[in-house]
Amino acid sequence: MWYVAGIVCICFILVLLLKPRNRGGAHDGYFKSVNEVLKKETDGTPKIFCDLDRLDRNIERMMETLGSGRTVRIVDKSLPCYDLLRYVMGKMGTKKLMCFHTPFIPSILAELGYDIDILMGKPLPVRSAEGFFQAIADKEKAALAIKWLIDTPQRLLEYRSLAEKMNLTMQLSIELNIGLNRGGVTSIEMLHEMMETIRSNPKTLCFTGFMGYEGHVPHVPALFNHVSAIQKELKKTMDRYHEYCRYAEENFREVYSKATTFNTGGSGTVSFYHDRFPEMELAAGGAFLRPASYPDVSLKGFEPAMFIAAPVISKPGPVKIPFVEFLTPLVTWWNPNMLQSVCVYGGGWAGQFISPPGIDPLNMLNDPPNQNLLPNQSLLGISDRTPLSIGDYIFYWPKQSDAMFQFHNLLTIRGGAITGEWKTFPFGF
Repeated sequence: MWYVAGIVCICFILVLLLKPRNRGGAHDGYFKSVNEVLKKETDGTPKIFCDLDRLDRNIERMMETLGSGRTVRIVDKSLPCYDLLRYVMGKMGTKKLMCFHTPFIPSILAELGYDIDILMGKPLPVRSAEGFFQAIADKEKAALAIKWLIDTPQRLLEYRSLAEKMNLTMQLSIELNIGLNRGGVTSIEMLHEMMETIRSNPKTLCFTGFMGYEGHVPHVPALFNHVSAIQKELKKTMDRYHEYCRYAEENFREVYSKATTFNTGGSGTVSFYHDRFPEMELAAGGAFLRPASYPDVSLKGFEPAMFIAAPVISKPGPVKIPFVEFLTPLVTWWNPNMLQSVCVYGGGWAGQFISPPGIDPLNMLNDPPNQNLLPNQSLLGISDRTPLSIGDYIFYWPKQSDAMFQFHNLLTIRGGAITGEWKTFPFGF
């Protein structure tokens, strides 16, 4: 019977290894300070806030990462707040934006001025561009401010027809497929056809450059040295990008010579360029706030600078699981981070709990991320070592920086004190 005892022993060891440990504890010094400020100076509703001290350090880190002379284009969907965009653009010394949603652009132009340089981050149906021009008063200024992204010969012909209809010269950047396989030019023949159309229509079409997104690069499979694998894949994609550039320059020199924008990059890849490919303009947005979804290998040295704070509205006491209350002792024995419970105002945000430690959601009574965008309340399990009172805040680290779309205002904090509120973009289609 020795083998039975061995199996029991192995099972016991596995239980000990898999059993969650008690992670409970109080807020650290940073979140303790923010918790007290929010309790004293806000209205007791959930907030999203940006720590400007951390943001400043991330901006400095970005400047170091890019190196001298590198051009950066700020991604608006990752920083959907006019004052935040203005702040980051000012610190970075750029007027270049990448935009993704035409209804935002009139307000961006009104807030930031018509002298900004906008590159659309995706190819849009021509009706979207037409609707934009119909809604804006100064069409010529707007046409000079925006570079529309074109991915196919057919879309190029549609935009040519729109330019003729509006009596405008439209600035166009061509999207290149350099490995992501999401769209864009896939062959030299396809590029030739599109460049020939642009060359033949100088009054309505102006070539401004290329955009090739390499968002697949950080996810390259690697058994051992992930960084080395990323760098090799990056070189491969840039070689493909430059192959298209060389062909366009050699065969359409008079058109190519006017181009000023050779865009690539994203927050997941900017750190891997260093001094390589200095002629490339890099796009970045989320990196400035360092949301949770980016791996450390992509944004090493960047600090989380934006958090969601939700206040505790009740403390029901020990966890009691509906329908199976009799199993509660077993559940709480297994996971000591569910010994007690609290209800928070709202919840269901796409983020991870960051403070205090020792919190686990009760999935039956907690909204899944982004499923209920105006949630009632969320019931959370907490450790008996996690001291939370009604009115205290629980802090989430958002997975993406565009989490601010779910809030009307972005609180700003500096030196542990609230310094103001910045209006976020109105969201909706």
